[in-house]
Amino acid sequence: LVLCAMAFAPEPTTLPLKGSPSLLCNNFSVNDRFFAYVHLGEVVVGSVKTAEVSPDKAHRIACKEVLMQTKLVSFSGGVNLLVAAGHRSVQVWEPAESKKIFMHTLPEPTPASQEHENYSCGITVAANGAQSYLLVGTSHGGIIVFEADKYKFGTDRTLSHELHTTPITDLCSQQETSGTGTHFASADLAGNIVVWAVAGFQPCATFPAPTAHPCTAIKMRGTKIYAAYSTGHIRVFDWAKNRKVCEIAAHARIINALDLHPSKDWLASVAEDTYAIVWDMTGVDSKVVTPLLTGAAADCLLTGTKFVDDQLMAVTYDQDHLRVWKLA
Repeated sequence: LVLCAMAFAPEPTTLPLKGSPSLLCNNFSVNDRFFAYVHLGEVVVGSVKTAEVSPDKAHRIACKEVLMQTKLVSFSGGVNLLVAAGHRSVQVWEPAESKKIFMHTLPEPTPASQEHENYSCGITVAANGAQSYLLVGTSHGGIIVFEADKYKFGTDRTLSHELHTTPITDLCSQQETSGTGTHFASADLAGNIVVWAVAGFQPCATFPAPTAHPCTAIKMRGTKIYAAYSTGHIRVFDWAKNRKVCEIAAHARIINALDLHPSKDWLASVAEDTYAIVWDMTGVDSKVVTPLLTGAAADCLLTGTKFVDDQLMAVTYDQDHLRVWKLA
């Protein structure tokens, strides 16, 4: 267990948004052009260039249903799309033109599966050779696999695992965080994590929950999995060695999102305790974890975060502005 002292950062820059983010885990996504987040039944899309973040520069995509998550995803050939996971369907949009290009309606729940409300949540992408896939979790513990061919999508199969008897909360792949990779991971409301090989979609490692607390966010790089929990803890696993590397008492309340810096061993976490923290994970194998920045958002519930260059961006529930901390 790693306990860390706090080093507080200066006040962040705040920039206006077009509508406040909903209170959802992982409710902020970024690519090299756009940012996106859920606002009720819509996805707000804006320019990632901070000078252009203003209400008149953003636009809304009306998905016309209750949404659980949105994510900007990239496929081979420079195809960049926006995926919205909702209570009735999975929708894929072209973010710049707000053009819907694919919609998959969720099947009606069976009587045996009605313990949980019917919805989709958890979005990632993966590839096996030339074949790309879009993966989306469901409230019944399954993972829908869509074959992706540029702007065409087809339902391939639905994965299931005996550990996933509760709703999927988040998905992440090596490809999503590193650009390449052969594995992805899934987490659920009971705190269980399963690592899958894309080839054959077979499970290759499992991390049953030590307690029945939800795993709210996961990130994956190499053989490491970074998992956040409703208890405020972050656990780091090495799936190739099938072991827990360390555990961090990171926050006082539920952690809503994680992000990995694209080129540095930094991990960001944001929580409902009003803090955003950047962790130096260089010494994680020796159980040495150092907080590089602790940003305070007084009286705010942080719902999403992303590194953009050497800045940390974060959004908060019921607040119509973006917070930006300088890291350099």
